[in-house]
Amino acid sequence: LQFMGVLFMRTLHPHGPIRSLWGSDYDSASPPVDLGKRFGVSRCRFEQWRKHIKFAPPYAYITDNAFNCIRPLIHAFNANRLQTIRPGSELILDESMGKWIPVAEDVDDGIPFLTKIARKPQGIGSEYKNIAECTYGIMLQLELQEG
Repeated sequence: LQFMGVLFMRTLHPHGPIRSLWGSDYDSASPPVDLGKRFGVSRCRFEQWRKHIKFAPPYAYITDNAFNCIRPLIHAFNANRLQTIRPGSELILDESMGKWIPVAEDVDDGIPFLTKIARKPQGIGSEYKNIAECTYGIMLQLELQEG
């Protein structure tokens, strides 16, 4: 959970290198995050987690198709929703964007297919087609647009 907490903190502080989350200097109006002091997570420990925790099976990292790394996560999401959610009578097809925030230190090659859609408020990232349930306002199924 600490690993996920650090990743969540990264979304709240997306600018600058990730190592800045362990800094204790005041370089802006807000206080430093200082994860080492605040949550007891050393940067070295986080780097070890990041090196060894994988979200896809081993074969996904050795193929030429870069989408293989995210595809198992999307399939697991869809399977979980299918088993746990009973949708109401109103469904809608929609599209969503996963916003892309490049941070040079954290990224090897970027994302496999970067989409730019001018009509979207956050129009640069990965595009998903989805089915949403209208009563509860949740997504039921996702489909990654690969090309």
